[in-house]
Amino acid sequence: MQHMMDAYDHVATDAGRSDLASDPKKFQETVSAVASKKADYIVALAKSKMLEDFGEHEAADATIKPYFLESLDEKSAIERIT
Repeated sequence: MQHMMDAYDHVATDAGRSDLASDPKKFQETVSAVASKKADYIVALAKSKMLEDFGEHEAADATIKPYFLESLDEKSAIERIT
């Protein structure tokens, strides 16, 4: 992804449109935040599945519930603006 962004920035700069080039620091911060959030979700999903397999249904639900509530909040926000 970084190579693609570098190539895009190079093309934009060569075309005299450096205003269209990305901010590498902001891009990296955004990617890191999104990747970290996704990793947390995957870990919670695995933990929930393991708890479910061991019969700990309430603990499994409690582990994954915040992620479902978050996705519902995002969905509601999208519906409000569309």
